[in-house]
Amino acid sequence: MTAAERNAAVVRRAVQEIWNDGNVEVADALFTLEYVNHHGLITDLVRGPEAIKVSVILHRTAFPSLHVTVEGLVADATVVAFRWTARSAPAAESPGRAARSPKRAWTA
Repeated sequence: MTAAERNAAVVRRAVQEIWNDGNVEVADALFTLEYVNHHGLITDLVRGPEAIKVSVILHRTAFPSLHVTVEGLVADATVVAFRWTARSAPAAESPGRAARSPKRAWTA
């Protein structure tokens, strides 16, 4: 496996296991202590694996059915870029009450 293939596999694993499955502990294996989340709800406030954990927990609390699909991915030995779409219905506004908003989708 080439370095580009390994890097692509890490990104796909992060999307599947952390974002889709909600297994935030996987972040400890995939993110360095120097990681900075420049795009998220807590940008630059928390670093390392905790940054992605907090972001995922906040997003999955608001959108429990969150599912991220990798639409395209390019990788080399040092950089990975990918296009993704996230889909979900919002959480119910109160326990036992259906959410009023329709399903949502984001693409980046």
